[in-house]
Amino acid sequence: MRIKRIVAFVVATLLSLMLFYAYIEFEDNPFVKIYASWKMNDYLKTHYNDLEYQKESASYNFKFSEYTMGIDVIGSEDLDFTV
Repeated sequence: MRIKRIVAFVVATLLSLMLFYAYIEFEDNPFVKIYASWKMNDYLKTHYNDLEYQKESASYNFKFSEYTMGIDVIGSEDLDFTV
């Protein structure tokens, strides 16, 4: 009886880990999203400090496994870009 309980626990744990991994692959990890947003903001402050811009929230692209952030430059439609 004890072995059945241990096997059931191991199977349930493995199934939970597989579901969590699938979720992280298709959606995003909230902690990594916060870190990516922080790094993108730091990059914008160092390289585009002279521009006045409005940021969109960071979004995860599961096809390329990357985070992107859209930037709208205020006063110019030609300078909009993505980080």
